[in-house]
Amino acid sequence: MNQAFQRALEIAVAFFLCALMLLTGADVAARYFFNRPIPGAFELIEMLMGAIVYIGLVLTTVRRDHIAVDLVDKRISPPALGGLKRVNDLLSGVIVAISALGVAWQAQSIYQSDLHSSILGIPLWPAAAVVTFLVAATAFFFLLHAGQRQPQQNPQGAHR
Repeated sequence: MNQAFQRALEIAVAFFLCALMLLTGADVAARYFFNRPIPGAFELIEMLMGAIVYIGLVLTTVRRDHIAVDLVDKRISPPALGGLKRVNDLLSGVIVAISALGVAWQAQSIYQSDLHSSILGIPLWPAAAVVTFLVAATAFFFLLHAGQRQPQQNPQGAHR
């Protein structure tokens, strides 16, 4: 399930990135050659950027690819390091879960207010719901990692 979910997110982010690139290029060309931007391009680019950022957050968490500074890693024992990573994942999961609740409340407010984008009139609640799901998924994977056994490393850095 994890691999299928990860693959679906990779395909989605690739699609959104291509759409962003094409729309931006077309908007720039329209401005340059016709002195007229594509109506609503800015709104669509904002939505695509949001999708790319939050999908990237989930993918980074699933893959455990977050940037880490290893000031302590070489100074403590492998079991202590595994415990430290678990505590880090647990705290990160709790903090992101609290953020997901805040995003969910905001999404509910957007839905109840029936907000739409200003130029294209696109309802904003579906985007807010997707962001809520992606933030909650990020929290889920942090908490999932907190419950998993961490691979130990030998002094040369190779996994055992």
